[in-house]
Amino acid sequence: MQLEKVKKLGKVSDENIQRLLSYFRKQEELTTQMKNAFGWCLAVDVLLIIISIITALFSVVVVLVHNEINAAVSFGMPLILHAIILFELFNAGYGFESECRKSAVLLKDIPTKELSQYTITQVNFAQAMLLSQPFAVKPGSFFHANRRTLTGIASAINTYVIVLVQFHKEE
Repeated sequence: MQLEKVKKLGKVSDENIQRLLSYFRKQEELTTQMKNAFGWCLAVDVLLIIISIITALFSVVVVLVHNEINAAVSFGMPLILHAIILFELFNAGYGFESECRKSAVLLKDIPTKELSQYTITQVNFAQAMLLSQPFAVKPGSFFHANRRTLTGIASAINTYVIVLVQFHKEE
């Protein structure tokens, strides 16, 4: 927002760029604090949610095979709730990553003609840092919490439940 206002004016000052860079530093600091504070907790929570989804999904399939609709509904409610929680968590991680990518693009578009060499160097460094190591939500540094990971988890759960159902039918 600040950069767009500056672009409309046609002037870019060292002061405005330094303010913009301080926002990026603050964003990096907050991301690091979030990783340190919530990383392991988030990783364990995601693992427990995945286990509960697998358990509930398998239970729903088993009770549906035995035509017990009421039991399927009782197992299905936590399944839906946990799936929504997991989706919202990973969707928020995706939104965070995409906003950080936009920050890197904004830095690339800064006109540097009127800036000091020191500020230009800082802008280039911040841009290189954001492009090479974008801010991301990585619970416990195990995985990225984004839509791609969510799709992989859903695929793995689906495969696992299919295998469980096949073994259950043999009994």
